[in-house]
Amino acid sequence: MKEKTFLLGTLIFIISISAVSGNNENFYNFSFNSDNNIIHTDIKDNDVVYFTQNGNVYRADMNSNKSVLLDSLGSRISQITSSGHMISIRTEDRKLYVFNHDERVIYKFAAHEGELQKVIIDDTGYLAVITLKDIALGTREWVGYVYSPSGDLIAQNRSSSVLTSFVSLNDKLVFGAGSGNVSVYDSTGSTKLWVNNIGSRIMGFQHYGDDVLLASEKSIYSLSYVDSPKLSKILSIDDYPNILVSGDNRFAISSIEGCLYVLSDNSLQNQFSFDGANVIGSCQQNDKIKDVHLLDDKTLVLTETGRIFIIQGGENKLTITYPSSNNFKVSGYTDDGKLYIVSQSSYKLDVYNFDNIKDLEKEINDAKSSYAAFLEKIKEENVPTFEGEEMLNDIERNYSAALSYWDAGNYTASKDYLDDYNSGIKEYFGEKETKSTNLFSIILIAAVLILAVVAILFSMRKKGVSCPNCGYALRDYWSNCPKCGQRLRGR
Repeated sequence: MKEKTFLLGTLIFIISISAVSGNNENFYNFSFNSDNNIIHTDIKDNDVVYFTQNGNVYRADMNSNKSVLLDSLGSRISQITSSGHMISIRTEDRKLYVFNHDERVIYKFAAHEGELQKVIIDDTGYLAVITLKDIALGTREWVGYVYSPSGDLIAQNRSSSVLTSFVSLNDKLVFGAGSGNVSVYDSTGSTKLWVNNIGSRIMGFQHYGDDVLLASEKSIYSLSYVDSPKLSKILSIDDYPNILVSGDNRFAISSIEGCLYVLSDNSLQNQFSFDGANVIGSCQQNDKIKDVHLLDDKTLVLTETGRIFIIQGGENKLTITYPSSNNFKVSGYTDDGKLYIVSQSSYKLDVYNFDNIKDLEKEINDAKSSYAAFLEKIKEENVPTFEGEEMLNDIERNYSAALSYWDAGNYTASKDYLDDYNSGIKEYFGEKETKSTNLFSIILIAAVLILAVVAILFSMRKKGVSCPNCGYALRDYWSNCPKCGQRLRGR
């Protein structure tokens, strides 16, 4: 009996804790819907700005949950690239814009030779327009037009090999080529200061502190240039790099086969791969990585399965499940000490409250424990008594729905069903204990009454009389003992 009472007490305690945990004053997630295809999102501090295919720029107002039109370019966007908060946009009417979050600069086009191949911008605002032209039969030339952050053309670079990447390095300009050449020029682009061939195609550059990290096929290098250039190989990876991001003294590289490498101080800090909802602390080449974002001490990873992982150090702190896998960008921001995750899909931005979802995850885990204890309690009683059958079915349905909506990423619905489940558990045990107590009281009272009647009957029964001389049993109306003749007193 003591063990059952302890089990019931533990179960009610778990339910009570779950009922008061979490922050119900704030949201779990909400969405900004767009009538036009969203092609890019930029977040600076806690200000979220997004761009649509038709050339509009919006701010996602978190207070009103409405989108505010900031700018309209007047033409559809044909190409968009970004680095940090610097965003380059080429429109179908052949204009080129650069946005530094919500400020735009229209670039002064020179007469570009050849066909435009790509536009590359670095996170300081330097921009390179790469064109390709035929200079003779079977001979091609790539030209890199470099613009300053103010929008002025400052340099041109010509190459017989495809120009794949560009970055500024202090007051110098750096180009990467498909041939493996890394070339450093002065600020005008007219003087080549240094060139080195690393033996494989240059995939991209990324600023990292005062240096530049460059990715080639299966290798990551660090390039610095103070008095003289210094190129150092800092990491070998298993396959080709795909995404390069930096922030908060960290650097992350994802590979095309789904491996993620996180570096700090030019040394490997952690590596991960992803298999469904599982995070693996090594490179296993499972799910493809669609986007990576570094925010403070956390790494946000979006995989092809639609899951968003929030990793701190080497530990996955939370997995957010997106209803579908068509989202392709993840970012985030902190506001008043809280972390918010922003996921971008074709026509929608989804904003997630990390702290509230984390609290809900704890409630879900508590519910799993309480449900196991509940089933154990029911098993001990064999079958539900009184009118509890329907209540038991409701408890099971609410529990299953809470877990199902959690797995689907519908956190508001999961919370609603979880609250119904917790209330059902309390109500079931509350009613059952009350009715059990009432029955026990009735049985106890009946037993006491029966015992009282028996006691009264026994008390009313007179004791038997025997002859004091020979011990013969006498009737109460006899005056003499029929056996020995002894006269009885008082008779």
